[in-house]
Amino acid sequence: MSNDACEAAGIITAVNGCFITVRLSSDGCASCGCCAGGVREIRLKTAHVFSVGEKVSVHQDEGTALKYAAIFYGIPVVFMTAAAFISGVLFNLSEIKTAFSALAAIFPAWLIVKKLSVRARYPEITRLNL
Repeated sequence: MSNDACEAAGIITAVNGCFITVRLSSDGCASCGCCAGGVREIRLKTAHVFSVGEKVSVHQDEGTALKYAAIFYGIPVVFMTAAAFISGVLFNLSEIKTAFSALAAIFPAWLIVKKLSVRARYPEITRLNL
């Protein structure tokens, strides 16, 4: 994976505790697809104190969004597939029981995804001195 980064400038439109809403007004870097697309609002978690109207720069390592999307969407699919295989092939359950076991596998997968999302690396936000 490369050390390139995605960076876009924006203005804070809302502050709610440790979350801020940033209106990205630039086209961004257009290399990662996360910030490309003109004007767009995103909600971010931050440890810094910001106020509405401040100009900021949102910086994220390239590939971070793709990595977390693969983890957060892949884990439930793997759990469902494993549950269907185990219940259908190994325990020879009926199709309806196999389907329900696959659906039931979403719950432990959700718990794992929720625990991982707490440790997810959020984009870095810095003030722009303009």
